[in-house]
Amino acid sequence: MTTKYLAEGEVLNHVASGAKTSGQVVLIGDRIGIALAAIADGATGALAVEGVFTIDKTTPEVYAQGDQLYWVAGTSKVSSTAGSNKKAGIAAAAALSAATTCAVKINA
Repeated sequence: MTTKYLAEGEVLNHVASGAKTSGQVVLIGDRIGIALAAIADGATGALAVEGVFTIDKTTPEVYAQGDQLYWVAGTSKVSSTAGSNKKAGIAAAAALSAATTCAVKINA
């Protein structure tokens, strides 16, 4: 079997189902990506699938660095509640209860 290197894999091309704005979290399978620029409905655009990003969080939750976080699609925020939510990554830094955003190392 032959394998051929394609890319580092930090960014993936994605065909958008619905328009996406730059910085929007996009669910791709069981993981998330971050739109690096606006993507028109049906167009192909770049999603970051690695890195640390500021994402809205559920309040009044408190996160310690390294806590597992999950994407809650209905609220467009991360939460520490797994349930049926998809893994978003880990808290890259602690987040206080009053904070409305947190740093997330996505897909970690």
